[in-house]
Amino acid sequence: MVIITAWAKIFKRTFLIDNNVEFLNYGIGEDIYFCFKAYRATRSISVFPYIGYGWTDNKTSVSNTAHRSFSRNRDPVFLLDSLYGVSGGDGLYASFYLRHVVWHLMYSGRGATPEEFTRQTGRLFEWLRIHGIPPRYPFSWLFVQARDLKAFFIVRLFLLIRRCGLVGAFARVYCRPQRKEMDSKHAASAGGKPRSS
Repeated sequence: MVIITAWAKIFKRTFLIDNNVEFLNYGIGEDIYFCFKAYRATRSISVFPYIGYGWTDNKTSVSNTAHRSFSRNRDPVFLLDSLYGVSGGDGLYASFYLRHVVWHLMYSGRGATPEEFTRQTGRLFEWLRIHGIPPRYPFSWLFVQARDLKAFFIVRLFLLIRRCGLVGAFARVYCRPQRKEMDSKHAASAGGKPRSS
């Protein structure tokens, strides 16, 4: 199993400097980029059972609030291009790209309009196609990512929805545009000003 968070690891400083392992200077995926560079630069990774970091899920943190809808300032294609430039698209990396695309759609797409969700789905799956990454998530990945059974089945279900041509229908049920955006769009179409909260 590949852990993509930078905070769950200890690195030798010389390893990071010698291999130019650095964070991506972007609003999303900076830790994923760091880990992809580190994984590509090493031949072995040691794991030990000591838990030295306690993580709390804070619903108001940047990690949980900055991705509630799609944003041009957090374009997943830029991140995917950067990761692909470091690691290519073979094996586990191909699986990761597909999983990340679906994660982005489910997490950030929830606050988008159905039209934005459908457009972003087409754009991201086009990126996968161009890079030769098939939209398949075989059951063999279940053994690789056994810790996250829920995510495995979400990816498989979304691929089925897409294969059946039901992304638009799914988006109409799933998407809940953020209230502020809806008020602005409603006011603009009515020729007035957005309602204040």
